[in-house]
Amino acid sequence: MLPRDLKTSLFAAQIVAFGTLLRSVALDRWFTVVAASLMIVGAIAAQRNRTWGVMLSFAMAVTFAVTAFIGIAPIWFLAVAAVGAMPFVLTRDALVRFDRGAAKLLAAGAIGIGATAAVAWKGIAWSVFTTFPMLLPSRYPQHGLAVLALFVVGLVAGVAQRRRLLREQVRVGGATERVRIDAVNSSYAAAELEAEADREAADAMHVKRARSS
Repeated sequence: MLPRDLKTSLFAAQIVAFGTLLRSVALDRWFTVVAASLMIVGAIAAQRNRTWGVMLSFAMAVTFAVTAFIGIAPIWFLAVAAVGAMPFVLTRDALVRFDRGAAKLLAAGAIGIGATAAVAWKGIAWSVFTTFPMLLPSRYPQHGLAVLALFVVGLVAGVAQRRRLLREQVRVGGATERVRIDAVNSSYAAAELEAEADREAADAMHVKRARSS
């Protein structure tokens, strides 16, 4: 079972990426649509104990950060990047303990892929828009029904996931409480047995003294 803080960070990454996805669909930012979708896929995979999911989310976080730094995306993409990178930050120490070399290689690969994707898109974006004018970003929101349908699907999935997380927390909390109660009961039973043994020893001593006298 994943640690609670990691579960929370993965859920937060999905929420932030989904909000970015809605905005990108509405404004025809298709590169960002792909990046946000991959971040969501990575977070979902990480929730299922897939290491590549953490690295995929981290790579897309790097992409968001680099697009902001090179001036092809708004500065608030840095916040999206920070949230998307948090699962990697939380799992980094565990990955290093398991295999330091592999962890460094994965991190370098994720950073390289994420940064390369952003820089490459800046280089080819206008060529793509010239060849496929329908991909040009919109100044005003578009695709109202598609965005609404996507929002409803995401809301239902998010609520279901949040309920599952709460149930897991309650289940873990209940198990911890049962362990604590069992430990208290065991300690009480051990104390009772020790007291009973002391009483029996005292009775035996009294009987022995009575016989001696």
